[in-house]
Amino acid sequence: MIIDFHVHISHVDDYLDPLIKNMDLVGIDRAVIFSRNSDVTAEALEMRPERLSGFSFLNPTKGERAVEELERDIGERGFCGLKLGPSVDSFYPNDEKVYPIYAKAQDLQIPVLFHTGTVYRDPKNPGKTKVKYSQPIYLDDVARDFPELILIAAHSGRPFLEQMIAVSHLPNVYVDIAWSQLPLDFYEETVRKMLLAFGPDRIIYGSDTGTRHDSYGADVDRVIKMFKETTNLLNNVIGLDHNSVAKIMGGNASRLLKKTTG
Repeated sequence: MIIDFHVHISHVDDYLDPLIKNMDLVGIDRAVIFSRNSDVTAEALEMRPERLSGFSFLNPTKGERAVEELERDIGERGFCGLKLGPSVDSFYPNDEKVYPIYAKAQDLQIPVLFHTGTVYRDPKNPGKTKVKYSQPIYLDDVARDFPELILIAAHSGRPFLEQMIAVSHLPNVYVDIAWSQLPLDFYEETVRKMLLAFGPDRIIYGSDTGTRHDSYGADVDRVIKMFKETTNLLNNVIGLDHNSVAKIMGGNASRLLKKTTG
């Protein structure tokens, strides 16, 4: 099974059908989607449950309200994971004020996907997002304090690869290799270093589709672009064996999702 583990969705109307079409074109079986508006995620899941899995995407600094929101999304809406954006919501991942959300996620046995590394700069509000919150070293505390909680560092923490490597010995830390914002010239180096640090069992493929803020409808082309770039890199440039490629392109994600969905 091939799974795209990193797809943003802002609306359903003119986005969902092209997304599924492009998944079909390259043979992606399932996509993990998330939106800051959980109603959008829920609507998409209702329309295409056989092709989509949903993650809750919330602000954990809301305390008990955030915990209740997560419980609703998992228990009532059928979501199967949690996405967090430290740089968007201005919190350090190891700040104990957000620990209640980790405790709930660990109790629910769902994975938590963190944005790490470079972050989008909104020209209309350049001060809203800051890279300082998304450094992967902060996951060290979280992984140790919640050893049964699966943490996934989106984008492999790039460009903070040494920080990412520093926490690779913690068995509950994974990385996704979704790629955006930095030139593709850096992609090969990142993937090679993640393979050395994490091995093929803790690396997860994602396209980061849906991140182009002014053209969400056209951005579904990224499904095809990143699939081709990544499979070519793994198969032909790095030359991984078939079993390792299969794990990265869907096997590892499927294993984590099955722990949630049964």
